[in-house]
Amino acid sequence: MSQDERMFSIDLQSIDLTGFIQRGKVLDIGGGGEGIIGQLLGDQVVAIDPRADELLEAAEGPLKIVMDARDLKFLNNTFDGGTSFFTLMYIKKEDHQKVLEEMYRVLKEEGQFIIWDAKIPM
Repeated sequence: MSQDERMFSIDLQSIDLTGFIQRGKVLDIGGGGEGIIGQLLGDQVVAIDPRADELLEAAEGPLKIVMDARDLKFLNNTFDGGTSFFTLMYIKKEDHQKVLEEMYRVLKEEGQFIIWDAKIPM
């Protein structure tokens, strides 16, 4: 392994989502691939992902839209909730603020944005 390469290893992790409940419409950023939030909440979810192939892999149920989270094409105060399930780590750090501002804009006043993610050492 060269000096520029690093490898980190952690024990198997598990996330208990059995108690995860959301009311109303939920915007799921990065909802492609396994589409965990879409699997849990079905047609309550609008799943966005910049990659169509990732959305095609996701389970049926949510509305799937190819979209960039930095430029959401929704009206203000549209969603009751928002989620990001292990997605922010794939978005450039310098884009995080814009993504958070956009999510805040499209959430209703009492809406919550729930984030699951990992911190990867640099």
